[in-house]
Amino acid sequence: MTAGDETPAQSLSTATTLSMIGQEVSSPDDSEKKHGGVRHSSAPLPEPTATYSYARFDRKKQIRHMLVQGSCRWLMTAVLAALIHVVFYTYSLRETWPAVNKSNFNLIFIALSIALSLNLVSALKDVVGHLRWWLLSIGQYTPRETDLILQSENLSQLVQLVWVSSSTVVRVFVLIVLALQLAAQIGCALLGIVYSISPSTTSVVLTPGLVSITDMSTIQSLRADLPGSEGDPLSRSRETMNRRYLANIWGIAGNLLEMSIDDLAPAVGTILQFDGPTLFVNSSDASIIRYHFFESTPRQFNPSWGPWVFTNRSISVKTACQSHQVLAGGDGLSKTVTVRMWNSSDETIVLPSINGPDQRMYMHNAATDSGDSWAAIRAFEASTTNPCFFTCNISFGPVINAQIEEHKVSPAILRYTAAAIALQGYGPSTLGVLHNSSQMHWQSYPFRSISGNDGPSEGDVSMLEHTMSRFAMGSLANIIVNNKEIDVAGMTPQAGITLQVESWENLNLILGLTVAVQLLLVMVSVILCRNVQVRGHSYLATTAFIRPVIQHVGCRASTATGSEVARLMGPALKLRYMQKRSEEFYLHPNNWCAADRDCVTPSCNDCGARR
Repeated sequence: MTAGDETPAQSLSTATTLSMIGQEVSSPDDSEKKHGGVRHSSAPLPEPTATYSYARFDRKKQIRHMLVQGSCRWLMTAVLAALIHVVFYTYSLRETWPAVNKSNFNLIFIALSIALSLNLVSALKDVVGHLRWWLLSIGQYTPRETDLILQSENLSQLVQLVWVSSSTVVRVFVLIVLALQLAAQIGCALLGIVYSISPSTTSVVLTPGLVSITDMSTIQSLRADLPGSEGDPLSRSRETMNRRYLANIWGIAGNLLEMSIDDLAPAVGTILQFDGPTLFVNSSDASIIRYHFFESTPRQFNPSWGPWVFTNRSISVKTACQSHQVLAGGDGLSKTVTVRMWNSSDETIVLPSINGPDQRMYMHNAATDSGDSWAAIRAFEASTTNPCFFTCNISFGPVINAQIEEHKVSPAILRYTAAAIALQGYGPSTLGVLHNSSQMHWQSYPFRSISGNDGPSEGDVSMLEHTMSRFAMGSLANIIVNNKEIDVAGMTPQAGITLQVESWENLNLILGLTVAVQLLLVMVSVILCRNVQVRGHSYLATTAFIRPVIQHVGCRASTATGSEVARLMGPALKLRYMQKRSEEFYLHPNNWCAADRDCVTPSCNDCGARR
């Protein structure tokens, strides 16, 4: 058999023998002595080259493998991005969370953001690991450049490659990889500034315990140290006059309270804003006005924090009026006024005061025209053109969702607030303070005042009904605010936190770009590497791959660094990742002959012998 007829197995054996560096070779006699006179080979017989993974380039299999691997990493990124969005949405959907949930949210968010960051780094490292073979295949590089390109998955080696390489393509490649790495980390970091967690200023968290509510057993005087004793008739009479006076004063002040429609009533746990609405009018019937109760944390438990929060308890008031024709005395300048009542009978009513035209006088008999939660009131609208007379009934409903007796409003309050628009307190009696409960109460309001509406109603009861309901509910609201507090069992308001996403657009942009760019990188790597054999990360496989181009440097290279080995290989040597005719890819030095494409051990002499 001639040299040109050398079999592949013989060629591989020759290459293996020639590539041994620094290995001590024993003489035949020594070998025989060691093994009892029989020579044994310590290395197993090599398998046929075609059985190895990189022996032939299977383009379809590689593309399929890269797509599956890249899709799995991309799917992981998409899932993590979706989970981050779900966490933000879930925590922002609820207005207030317990303070302990801040730690839970931070733990979940940090874990997801770290997982996303690590997955992005791993995915980008995988893409660079593929593209390095494409980069080696498009040009010739010095041994040092080749070494750094093979290590391009390491950021520090990438930075060195910028300074070592003079190739524009390599520098652009490195800058793009560094920019992508930086963008991935910046994107994950920016997720931390698109939201804020702060103490809730609109609502609280409710937990079982003690709460402070208003004492609604009676109208409490502004001063509790009035002279006299509870058994003294004079003291009791003065207390009654005080309550009537306060009911009217608080009703006038109640006209300044903000009001909204009942559909916008606050949810349970909403913090009371004293410059916000506290009265809520029925959207379909303006004569019905609702008030929502609120409560607070007991001061002895938390004196530094105690906002009032709305509960699910409420009370409503409704006014129903009838208008009557004025037959005589409608200008308010007479002592009496003649009115045609609803049964077509005429009634002459004595006015408690002659106040002239352009005013509305509310009259109430405290002895007969009231009950525990209602009051009957007559209203005379004096006018020189169109006087009117009204008979009205104001009634409070029960407290909705009252669980204990302290939640209910006492009749000692409701009987005064229902008639508050007509009550005087001091002054109506001509027989002295001991007989004031049997006298007529009355109040006059100019047309242009709040309690007198913006003008004459001209027989329209709807405006008057709304005015009287608002006055009565305003009186009750101010009494509740100014009465003292008592502690009862309930749902204690606790300070909560709220998650505010500053910009959903920025959050969606960061997550969307992260997912989209990674998918784009996967597709780009598959397209660029479709004609290049992509190798794995095994150190043994890489060592075997580069062994043919470094075997001539000698055994001393085993103690050298990468840059030192590159110098030993020579400054003129250039390497390129190429494909043999047998489909195997290898590093092709520029000093090999063309026939070396089919050589296992590149050597011009060996190739010449084969030729």
